[in-house]
Amino acid sequence: MKKISLSILAFLLSKIAFAATITGHFKQSSAWADMAYLSEITDYTFILSGSTYGIVDSQRLSGKGIFKFEHLKPNTLYRVSARLKSDEMPGIIEDGNRDNYAFVITGAQGNAVHIEADIARMFLSYTMQSSTAPLATVNDKILYLRDLRKPIYVTMQRLDPEPLNTLKDPEKIMEYQLRMVKEIKAATESNNKLLLPFLLKESDPNLLALASGLYQIEYANNRDNDLITEHLSRIEKSAPSSLLNSVLVVLQKSRKTIKPDFMFDRSYRLMEGKNFNFLSPRIPSKFILLDCWASWCTPCRKSIKTDLPYLRKKYSPQQLQIIGVVVKDKFQAAEKAIKADHNQYLQIYDHDKFLNQYFEIQGIPYYVLINQETQEIRAFQGIVDLEEYLAKEL
Repeated sequence: MKKISLSILAFLLSKIAFAATITGHFKQSSAWADMAYLSEITDYTFILSGSTYGIVDSQRLSGKGIFKFEHLKPNTLYRVSARLKSDEMPGIIEDGNRDNYAFVITGAQGNAVHIEADIARMFLSYTMQSSTAPLATVNDKILYLRDLRKPIYVTMQRLDPEPLNTLKDPEKIMEYQLRMVKEIKAATESNNKLLLPFLLKESDPNLLALASGLYQIEYANNRDNDLITEHLSRIEKSAPSSLLNSVLVVLQKSRKTIKPDFMFDRSYRLMEGKNFNFLSPRIPSKFILLDCWASWCTPCRKSIKTDLPYLRKKYSPQQLQIIGVVVKDKFQAAEKAIKADHNQYLQIYDHDKFLNQYFEIQGIPYYVLINQETQEIRAFQGIVDLEEYLAKEL
């Protein structure tokens, strides 16, 4: 447990008569809003999601950068985050430098945790002080998980994103982007080799859920998936946890083989108002790529402008055709984004959430590749894996 100053310790101990508390002090920055946001992590998808659904409270920082969240649930995983002044909402930033969030676990009723961080690089800089030794042990493990990821951030910081702002040719943009992503992917795979032993030994449900999120268990190979599932199932059975159960659901879904069955035997509504069916008339292409996106998803819209034009240029219409699928979005917002992005792909509007539920989409962008010759369907969360697969098949 880190040494706590007498003033902070007195403040923390004064909270023990009440519900769990998280206090904090941010070193402020002119580019960042003077706000702190608190999200309760009740589901695996909230861990690193940019969605605002999990936000349960927000506090304006005092002139000295201090905030306080009171009356919190005990023994619960929370995420504290901040936002740039240029952003309307506190979405997640993951660029290896400005990562704008910190995870903390509350202790038993009356316990308190204090966070210190540079708001401009919160995840990499934050420290925690806890009101009890057992709680300090738990939160020190969070910082240990953070430190395991540092090689990934070193890789991200080393990569120069400037060519993405100056290159004009979609093919060159995509090639440069692929090189960057492959380097980060290699660093992530090395990191996951260190995370796996933690996932197979830890018994705290909140820590297991967080470690699963940092590992990104939806991408785990079958062997690791089986090992993690076996351990987490045993822990969840002895100490039931809805959060840990949501991790197990993702593990199960990530192994699922997608089958076409009745997907092709129905009509879909297009953004332009017409109906669409995959079989009538049949699209004259070996592969159909469904690009699942939403107007509020910045990575989705960036992919539409760079990744998809690269694929369209690389492969002929007889090899690959692209169809957009608007999911988790309002019609008017999607229509506005299509016009703003000069998006010329055919667009399905998933108004009844059929495709979203059929593919059990956890996060976007999400790519579904349909082989019309075999009716085999494959799903990809990342553009790199998709491109590597297409390169082998076409």
